[in-house]
Parts: sequence; structure tokens; C-alpha cells
Amino acid sequence: MAELSGWLESLARDAEQVACFRGFSLIAVKDFVEVALAQIGKEGIFWQYTDHSIRHIDAIVKLAEEILTGPEGLTPADALLITLALYFHDLGMVVTKAEFESRGETDFLQVKESLAEQYVANGKSDEVNGPDFERHAYEEYVRRNHAARIRNWVSGKNPLILGDAGNVVEAIEKLLAPLDPKFREHLGIVCESHHLDDLDNFAKYPVRYRYGATPREEGNVQFAALVLRTADLLHATRDRTPSIAFTIIAPTHPFSIMEWRKQQGVVSINAVPQRDALGNVDRSKASNTIGVTARFDDPDVFFSFTQYLDYVRRQVRQSYKWAELARLKEGARHTYAWQYIDDSFVEIPGYLRHDSRFSLDQDRILSLLTGHTLYNNSAVAVREVMQNAIDAVRLQQLMKEDPKNASIDVAWDAESRYLAFRDKGTGMSREIINEFLLNVGRSRYQEKEIRENFPGFSPISRFGIGILSTFMMSDEVEITTVAPQEDVGLRLLFRDVHSRYLIKELDKSADSICKLIGPHGTEVRMHVRSDVPPFDPLAKLQESIYFPDCRISFTDGVRRQAVGHKGPGEFLVDLLRRYGIEAIRHTETAPDPEPYEVRVFVASGSGYEVAYACKWWSYWNEWSLYFPTGPGKTTKDLIDQLGSCVEGIFVESGFFGLDVKQVLAIANYTGTDAPKTNVARNALETGETAAGAANRALRSVVGHVAREVKAMIEQRGVKLSTAIAEASFLAAPFINVMRGEKTRSLLENSKVAGLRMPIQLAWTLQTRNGL
Repeated sequence: MAELSGWLESLARDAEQVACFRGFSLIAVKDFVEVALAQIGKEGIFWQYTDHSIRHIDAIVKLAEEILTGPEGLTPADALLITLALYFHDLGMVVTKAEFESRGETDFLQVKESLAEQYVANGKSDEVNGPDFERHAYEEYVRRNHAARIRNWVSGKNPLILGDAGNVVEAIEKLLAPLDPKFREHLGIVCESHHLDDLDNFAKYPVRYRYGATPREEGNVQFAALVLRTADLLHATRDRTPSIAFTIIAPTHPFSIMEWRKQQGVVSINAVPQRDALGNVDRSKASNTIGVTARFDDPDVFFSFTQYLDYVRRQVRQSYKWAELARLKEGARHTYAWQYIDDSFVEIPGYLRHDSRFSLDQDRILSLLTGHTLYNNSAVAVREVMQNAIDAVRLQQLMKEDPKNASIDVAWDAESRYLAFRDKGTGMSREIINEFLLNVGRSRYQEKEIRENFPGFSPISRFGIGILSTFMMSDEVEITTVAPQEDVGLRLLFRDVHSRYLIKELDKSADSICKLIGPHGTEVRMHVRSDVPPFDPLAKLQESIYFPDCRISFTDGVRRQAVGHKGPGEFLVDLLRRYGIEAIRHTETAPDPEPYEVRVFVASGSGYEVAYACKWWSYWNEWSLYFPTGPGKTTKDLIDQLGSCVEGIFVESGFFGLDVKQVLAIANYTGTDAPKTNVARNALETGETAAGAANRALRSVVGHVAREVKAMIEQRGVKLSTAIAEASFLAAPFINVMRGEKTRSLLENSKVAGLRMPIQLAWTLQTRNGL
């Protein structure tokens, strides 16, 4: 038989002496609730759920007393409304045998059909035909509707569309018959409210409603809903998941197992005293913070629980705002004090406690995002992580030259879907992790210290957003790093971009990853989500990593392959060969070419290196810019892989941003004068720096016309008039686009005046000859 204890139930029982509640028995109701809640799980429905018995009710009644901080200001009507809501709020989960057998008379079949489609979509079609699916589907149907069910039952209604709970409704009707119908209506509204977000609707949740003539019969419906909501959220402690019950029940559903394990780790939830300006406990101030003490031995459980606490934190804060709105607009007499959740005692042995999460340098992020598309596909994470790794390796080389260690290894396990990037870069100290890795929008390489100590270092990574990209394709990221200035290695665990992280100290000499990357380096390991379309990491690496300036290797357990080329010349030769075009690197000392031989010319200067393809025409004794033509030649894909790179990373296709379509050329810009990329890294930023860089590379290719004319006259014995006439043919790819706005704009720029002569000379000759 149930018992009443504590001041809240005592005050609620006092309501039996108030005129409008006479004839009602609180203990009788609690006796019924104890028996009814014991039926949850009896029909194989909710059998894996955590405790919803009378123990749960007693626990949240005690939590409610702590939330209320005492009986002051509560009327018997308030106490009865709150207590009955605590009793009844989960009763909608009760399913009798008769109800389950008549399930076809409800809209259950629609839920079942929808659930079956989800199972099939998730590759669980075999479970749809399994013996437990029918009960699991009805469980889901009841779960979705349990709040609406109890609201109707308390009000004396039994809509068959929500399940035929005739016997339960009859028992509730008999017990609540002495109560005022409006009180029962409000009780049903409060029971349902813990699944709704409309507590600012004061017509639905009045803050001063008289069920009788005296002040003792006045109740605050909104406040009762706030107390129920908070107490139900906070009862997530280990007393709800006793280990012996877990052993006996032996839940098999992953979600249920996680819920049990989360609550088994929670030791207590209680009020935290406020402190004064000096940090001392101030007993004169009422607490506004709920403290949580919990210990977990599994990072997955820790992350799951802290995500739940984030949800609770938002709900508590919202409840406070609703209560303050009621005081301001409706003159509510009750105070909801709770505003904060203190989780400083939520810990996991072996890991350091950090109350840290990703933060945003808002002004910088906003300026980065304005007018740009940040990312255009999930596989961009491959490029972003690689850029970070390459920068770390390059910086390490500047700090202490060690060519043997200038390397990055990438490993992909298609079966487990883990992708790992392991670099021999600088590694990260605790300070770097806190100041830069987790401070979104802030890049270590843009800091004054780096720029002053390494003035020639031109980083690829400058936005401070690379680590965020991993969550576009991953649901689990693990970073292991070793820095010489740290006595231990550090491992960071993330589960999503919004959650906290865990950090674990590692023995550098014992941990396998630390030994691989030490004495300095970092491994980024991410689990690629199942909803990410199939992709080949090697292909993604090859799409963007052209000239990495360090050794990069890729393995997937079957193949091992180097990534990248030494420079633009080697890249263009290899690319042409992959498209069936035999080409070699051109040198001044090479023997006379055979007819129609293709060669790759390379020119370099301050901050750039450019390679372009030419073809030898023996009849004219000239190297003309080469472009494959004729049937069977695939050129679009080839052209798309040519264009501009910054520090060896491919940025945009096309001929230096111009409309020239018939030139095979690739440029790489390096150093402090290299052009900058947009946030998406798919185009060069406009401006003088970009124009100047493009101008330098463009000069080398367009200047080929003048160099060939000179070589034809001085070295190959071609007549002056013939050589000059040939200039128009050599410059044809540029002449064809002179009317293009981008080309015309570039040629009119004072910075590229030196480009005009060979093109304009050829253009003039064409016009003069009527071509």
C-alpha cells in the first residue's frame, strides 16, 4: 500500500478539507497509481524502459519539493494540482492486454507502416517481419501519444483513436469524480504539458484560477506545469536504474541500453548554494542553480549524458523565462528560481575535466561567411584536415629541419568507416588546443608570434574552421597529439560540434599512436557516418593535394600510394599521360623534337611556378600552345583539373580566372605574395594581390609568343616576316577571348602592361591581314 510522505503530499492532503475538494482521497489515488504503473512493461511494451513505477513518482515528488524550496506561497489547490500531475503524468504508458488486442481500431496501423518504412530504409527489413516488431510498433505508437492519452483520461474521456483503455479510464473517473470538472481539465493540461512548449499561453495555463470561493482554493496552472516539467527532466539518477533490475531486464535495444547506462552513472541532483563576489557561499540568497554529480566509465555514455544535460539546461532556462513572463504580465505570485545547471562534478575517470566546447570568434566568422558559400560537399573535410596537417609539417620544418619526418600518412578502413590522418607536424600543446583548435575563426598561423618568427611562412590554413568540417561527414572525431613542450600526449574525443569534449593524458612511451607520431605530430581520426555517400578518400586527396611539399602516402589495406607531385611540370606530364597523351618535360638542352611531340614547359618567378603544354610543328619550326582536338579526345575533365593552386592546394580551374579555354596550364602560387582564397577555397579572392599573382603566371604563358618569335628568327633560321606573321597563330588562344570582359579588364590593368605587346602585335597583324 502506498504511503504519503514529505511536506508537498501533506499540503496536498490538506486540500481534502477544502470545500471544493471534499470527498476526494489522495491516498486512494496513490494506491491506484502504484498498481497501474506496475503494469508498464507487462504486455512486453516499454519493458526495456527505465523505471516508471511508484518509485519514480516518489523520487520526483522529492525533487519537486527541492524545486519548490518550501511550502511558502503554495495553496492546498496548488499542492494538489502539482502532486496529482506528478502521480499521473506517465500513466498514459499503461497498456492493458485488452487494449493491445484491439489495436486495429486505432490509428496504430499508420504508425506501424511509417515505422516499417524507417526500418527498411535503415537496412533492418528483417526485423519488420520479426516476432517483436508488432509490440515495438505499438510501443512507439503509445509513446508518441501517452501525454494526450492521460490528458483525456483525467478529463473522463476515452477516445478510441488513442487506444481503448476502458478499465483504466473507469478507475480514474471513480477516483477523480469528487473534483471540480475545471480542476480535472487543468490537471489533464498539466499532465500533457511536459511534452509541449506552449507554457506562455496564459489562457490555457492560467496563473490564478479559483476552484472555490476562498484563496486556499486558488491554483496556478502554469506553475504546476513548470514544476512537473523540471522534476521529470531531473529524475535521471541511479535509483531509477538499479543494477539488479538492469541484469534481470537485460535490455537489448541500443537506445534503451544507453538510457540505463546514463542514469546508472548519475549519483545525485540537488540545489547548489549561491556565492558572493568573493566566491564564498551566501546562505542569504536562494539557490538558482541545480547541481549534478555523475561518474561514467565510457566516453559514449558521458557524451550522451552531457548532451541530455544541454537539453535540460535549455529547458530550465526557458521555464524561468516563462515564469518571469507570468509574473510580469499576469501578476503570478509564484517564483521559479532555477536558471542554471552546474555539471562541474560530471566526470569520467582517466580523463581531464574541461568545461570547454567550440567557441566562435563571431565578428571574424561573420566576415568570413558574408557573401560566401562555406562548403559545397561533405568530402571537403578530407581537404581541410590535410591542409592543417601540411601546414603543421611545413611549420615544423621551419622550426627544425628534418626532411625524413616531413610526412603525412592517410589510412582508410572501408569496413569500419574510419579515416585517419597522421602527420609529423608540430603537434599541439594544451594552450594551442584551447586558444586555436576550439576557438572557431581563429587560426594559429595568423597570430603575430608566428608571422614575426617565421616571416616567410605562408600558411594554407587561415580561417580557423578546418576542424568543424569533419562534422559534415563524421559523428565521432578523435584527435591524438604530441608536442615536445608537453610531458604527456593528449587525446581529444568529440561526438558533435555542439557538445563538450573529453581530453585524456597519454604516456608518450606507451600509447601506440603517440609512438607513431612522436616526438611531435597529430593524428585526426574520424568515423564517417553511414549516411555519407560512398566516396574514395584517395580520389578526394588527388582532387586537391597537388604539390604538398612533403611526403604523403595513402593506404586502405589493399593499396599504398603516394599523393601529390613535386611541382606543376611533373603534374602536367602525368596528367597528360593519364589521358593518353605522351608528353615529356621540356629543357633547353633537349635534342630536336620529333614531329608533333608534346612537351611541358615550366616557368617560374617570384612567388609562382607555371607549367603549360606545347606541341612542336616541324613545318613552322615552332612550339605552339597545345590543346587536344579531334574525335575521341576527352578534354573537359582534363581542363577541370588545371588552373590555379595556392601552396600546392588546387583552388580553381580555368586559365588563371580568365575565359581562355584552349590552353593547358597549371600555376602554383607560394609565399607571402600568394593570392588568398575564399572561405570555400574554390576561388581566388579578387583584388590587387590576386591580379598581381595571376599577372606573373600569365606573363610566362603569353610571353611564350614573344619568346617563340625571337627563337624562330635568331635560332631556327625563319624569316622575320614569316616569324611575325606566325605570332598571330601562336597567340590565337588569347586573341579569341580579347572581347571577354574578364580578359579585357585584366589587360587594361596597369600592372599587366607588359602582356599587351605580344598579344596586341599579333592582333594588329591579324587585322591588317584581314584574318
